[in-house]
Amino acid sequence: MAAEVERGDTRTYTEQNAGEGMQAFTLAPSLTVRVGMDPFFLQIEKTHRPSSPPLVLQTVLSRRGRLGYGVWVGADVTDAIYEGYSWRVGTVVKWWHATHVLSARLIDHGMSEEGSSTLPFPLPSLSLTLATSDPLRGEIDVSLFLPPDASEASVLAINMTARGGSSTLVANRLGMAWAIEEAMEGGVEEGLFGFGERFAGTTNKRGHELYCWAEDGSWVLGKEVRLPKERSTYVPIPFLLSSRGYGLLLNTTYRSDWRLDSKEQRREYQRKEGESEGGVSAAMEEGRGEGGVVREERMRRIRSVLSPPNGIEEDEEEEEEEEEEEEEGRPAFDFLVESLSTQVLLFLGQTPAESLSLFTGPVVAPRRSLIPPKYQFGCWNQFANEFNDTSFEEALVRFQALDIPSSVAIDPVHFFPLGSEKGNEKEIRRRNARVRAAGLMPVAYFNSMLDQRYTPEYQECERDNFFLHRPNGSLYTFAYKGAGPDAFYASLLDFSHPNTTAWFQAKMQEGLDLGGCPPSLPPSLPGFSGWMYDYGEYVSPHTLTYSRLSGAAAHNLYPLQYQRAAFDFFM
Repeated sequence: MAAEVERGDTRTYTEQNAGEGMQAFTLAPSLTVRVGMDPFFLQIEKTHRPSSPPLVLQTVLSRRGRLGYGVWVGADVTDAIYEGYSWRVGTVVKWWHATHVLSARLIDHGMSEEGSSTLPFPLPSLSLTLATSDPLRGEIDVSLFLPPDASEASVLAINMTARGGSSTLVANRLGMAWAIEEAMEGGVEEGLFGFGERFAGTTNKRGHELYCWAEDGSWVLGKEVRLPKERSTYVPIPFLLSSRGYGLLLNTTYRSDWRLDSKEQRREYQRKEGESEGGVSAAMEEGRGEGGVVREERMRRIRSVLSPPNGIEEDEEEEEEEEEEEEEGRPAFDFLVESLSTQVLLFLGQTPAESLSLFTGPVVAPRRSLIPPKYQFGCWNQFANEFNDTSFEEALVRFQALDIPSSVAIDPVHFFPLGSEKGNEKEIRRRNARVRAAGLMPVAYFNSMLDQRYTPEYQECERDNFFLHRPNGSLYTFAYKGAGPDAFYASLLDFSHPNTTAWFQAKMQEGLDLGGCPPSLPPSLPGFSGWMYDYGEYVSPHTLTYSRLSGAAAHNLYPLQYQRAAFDFFM
């Protein structure tokens, strides 16, 4: 049954009148959302061209993979070990999944304000309220809509929030799973790429388990070993790009954990629970029909959507074999986010390149970064560390003699955390002049942590409330262990304070002015070209920002705020 709407129309389907099986909702001429009413599932169908098969995405029917919420119990000992990484132990001890749809509303909002939409048709939204297996009657609200800046119904937003019932007072995780293809055309399995900068494993992350939490880059031992953590990453991005063409962004700053058709995930989905668990037939037993058994007609209708018939009538033996295969569960990827509310953005491109372009488009990034100057794509060298027996300038001369390519020279001076430029201003200017004369661009170190010994800057920031704090109001300080045996205590700038960025940018200007060449050289030779912009991953989950954001929510947001301060300064 397809729900047709007119401008300004609202159609509501409740638990009593929704009917069995599925409902189909048209959000755009090329985009249809099918909702399994009982049991709940989602299927997204995007048509690119009438002559080509549609892109079909579907959530998992297995109770273990279905949209739900749960309780993670464990301990985060990050502050006791090393703040630049995530250190924790724990597990999900209880999980409640969506069972069926209580109500569904398709609302045609009409066109958004003039000029804010590129879509040639109205922008309807679909709102669902889901019952769950939570005995305390917790529910999940789901809304699906087309973001105003999406073109040709190419991006679908899905908002999900668990609420109600006493269980949501203790629950702290929300998650779901999406089915993936075992084999595509030519027998090649669906590849899962993305997730930002990753050092370990292959580019195709299928079969892996990973998480998105900004961490220090770690150290390399030999060619393969990374210490102290193999899976750490400076730039985690909860964005998945499939070789089938679509992309999925978990639009949150909370930590998320991903299982991408891993062995442990498959074992969990295949594990029996009671009499059966895992596939379509097991999920059907959760129906609210006669005695809790879903009628064969509903099973046939749902299978016709999940696996479109090829026109050949199946005999009973083949049907039984199909049910056994379904019982094992389809391959899938799932995510778990440390929040009871999140948003998924589906990029419905026909090719990975198309979805990648959508990901960097106006829906996600209204202010796109500019293309860096050409020298940034060349070799960066920190000459002070290249040879054991030479100074910075001697190493520079040796590189030139050996004809080793170089574009950027990283000056060893650190403006933060301790102000190592103080007392060395004359030497810095002379070094910059030498680097410029060699045709290279000089940069220096800059970061957002302040050593407690950095006076009077540290006291100034403490007085003006520019630092992160603990939830109890005390100042957040940590021992920076990356300094090795010379670890020092520092605090982090809080960029949610309205005046922190301006203070920080003023320090950047002081650094650029200091790096300028002395009056005896032509004014066409400026000082530093920019920064070796370091760190940004030291926000503890046990902190609180000036804007009242918890450390769990602020940790992955902090690098963005930190980078924006420099971007806006140089732009």
